[in-house]
Amino acid sequence: EIVRLAMELPVDKYLNGYLNPQALLWYVFRPVQGFQFLVEYGFFRTDSTGYQFAHVILHLAVCVILFDLVAQITRNRRVGLMAALLFGVFSAYGWAVLWPADAAPLESVFSILSVWAWWRYLGSGRRIDWLISFAAFALALLSRESSVVLPAALLVVDLFFSGRPTRLIERAKHYAPFLILLLLWGAVELQIKMRASVGIYPAYGFSTLTFANLFGYLAMLVYPWDLISPWSYVWLFIASVLFVYLVFSRRNAQLAGLGIMAILLILPFAPYFQIDRRYFYSPAIVSAVLLALLLESLHRYFARTAIATVAACGILALLLV
Repeated sequence: EIVRLAMELPVDKYLNGYLNPQALLWYVFRPVQGFQFLVEYGFFRTDSTGYQFAHVILHLAVCVILFDLVAQITRNRRVGLMAALLFGVFSAYGWAVLWPADAAPLESVFSILSVWAWWRYLGSGRRIDWLISFAAFALALLSRESSVVLPAALLVVDLFFSGRPTRLIERAKHYAPFLILLLLWGAVELQIKMRASVGIYPAYGFSTLTFANLFGYLAMLVYPWDLISPWSYVWLFIASVLFVYLVFSRRNAQLAGLGIMAILLILPFAPYFQIDRRYFYSPAIVSAVLLALLLESLHRYFARTAIATVAACGILALLLV
């Protein structure tokens, strides 16, 4: 259907259907994704393999940026490499990488680029880094609605990872443009949703099912390779106890920040009427980082024995298969 629209409609009408909230081709405001489809149609026409290839390239871009971001924050390129490799092969997010119409990789490229530039800005104070972060946030917001939590994620990076004291007024100046853009986008989204016909979208709203979905996605964080099963919740309980113990016993602010980040990335999807594995794409980034940190801790603990090194390599290989 997407390719058909790009093929049949004149370019101006096609773009108007994505850029004009009053005349949308779909009842979602995702102009960046619409431009992506138009560019891809120019290259691939009706060749489905080309669209899938472009989608995989976006996924690889997320992995590359994740590698550099984690390597910078942890000051350990090995941890960054393990996080990128693990995220790249997770199976829990299902069709998010294999289905070209899914906006998750596109939105995640801009979201993680925004976080990457924001981290550099916190360290350097250079205006160009702030501008890159803000521009990437705008593109993410116009790619998929779930990036609405990105300003909060940037604040988590600021408070829990940078460790630099900043006055409240100075911090407010940094975030004000993000919040203004968010309000403008929210006004457009509200207008679109008010015009949408009843029944176009599945039920979306907070209920008791929301909490069940939240725990379901959290269970996927613990074991991001398979479908949710009763054992997933057992592992979630064990991992949660260990996580809380490590945060409070070691006063580990970065680990606490990762936990908050995971919940933030899950929140936009919890109100849906069911769990969809495709929505786990962004939260899976936190899983990859946590597992990479765990493997690095094991490596350091057993680094003096050759057997432990071989065992660590074997565990990583099993995780990647």
